Amino acid sequence: MNIQTPIIDIEAEDAFTKAVHELMTITKMNLMIGQMVLGMHERSKASITQGSPNADPEALAVTLRVFEEEFAKEAPSLLSEVAELYKKAFTEDEINQVLSFYRSDIGQKFLSGSASMEQGMQQLVQSWGQAASKAAFERATQSVNGE
Repeated sequence: MNIQTPIIDIEAEDAFTKAVHELMTITKMNLMIGQMVLGMHERSKASITQGSPNADPEALAVTLRVFEEEFAKEAPSLLSEVAELYKKAFTEDEINQVLSFYRSDIGQKFLSGSASMEQGMQQLVQSWGQAASKAAFERATQSVNGE
């Protein structure tokens, strides 16, 4: 499954739906949903494989292939349902205002800055997690040793 490419076709949609799909693409919501679908697919594969230790390898391979095909086939409908959630939560005008922001210079800066913020947050959280784990381990050791 390739989640880096759009998994919805917006050619035949109305203007409101096109705008929502554009927003989902700009904010990378489509890729996040793709990641979730891929994660579900991977968990399903692992569950099937682990739950079928004595399965015929050929039958198992066919089953896994069919699961992958089905997830890929059904992913666009999930994105369409998410688009409908956007349409229920926001008016077309509101979606267009958000799109105008993202198309503006500051919106573009915000989007490009979000990527570096994300990297910085990952590093920050990793460092924080290591320090918190170290402190917790030291405190636990002291508690166990009666200190």
